[in-house]
Amino acid sequence: MYLVAGLGNPGTKYSGSRHNIGFMSADGLAGRLEGGEWKKGFAALYTEIYYEREKLLVLKPQTYMNRSGEAVREAARYYNIPADNVIVLHDEMDLPLGALKVKQGGGSAGHKGIISVTEHLGTPEFKRVRIGIGRPKGGLDSTAHVLGTFEKSQTDEVARVVEISADAVCEIIKNGIEIASNKYNKRNKECPLESNQRDSRIKQPKKEEV
Repeated sequence: MYLVAGLGNPGTKYSGSRHNIGFMSADGLAGRLEGGEWKKGFAALYTEIYYEREKLLVLKPQTYMNRSGEAVREAARYYNIPADNVIVLHDEMDLPLGALKVKQGGGSAGHKGIISVTEHLGTPEFKRVRIGIGRPKGGLDSTAHVLGTFEKSQTDEVARVVEISADAVCEIIKNGIEIASNKYNKRNKECPLESNQRDSRIKQPKKEEV
């Protein structure tokens, strides 16, 4: 059994924000695999689906981003799901919009949701689908950037990367993290990181819910 957690902030205030692309991807995955209605439980919204004879618990924590790990831990403990079978979908400023990266383990790059999941699972060794949202332009604060909505001109690109993130989850489950990484990380050559993004770090958010 796998736990697939899309990270974001609850409520209409944050609906459609860059920080909620994990929620969007969870919705896309559940829709593609014909998941049932979203239910309340584990301090989250969740639905159960199947892929390749594997049961998937798709989760959208409702605890705000910086406490996402609480919901992930509760659901993982209830179903006895090991960290190795946890897949987290989340936004990534160090990747441009349209790019994504599949990986297992590693640091948080300052992402509050990943910090929380790591703390509550007791290990960073869970799988991740990092979905690029790009860095702020024109001196915009990073908090305002992630909590802001995508531009209208980006609508098609957002829809495309959400669809590809669902593909990546299916690839991880079907063929494993190594094959998925090799397949999807190569896509980034088509939309490479800008030079000023490669070595930059995410500025620590100021708002609690980020």
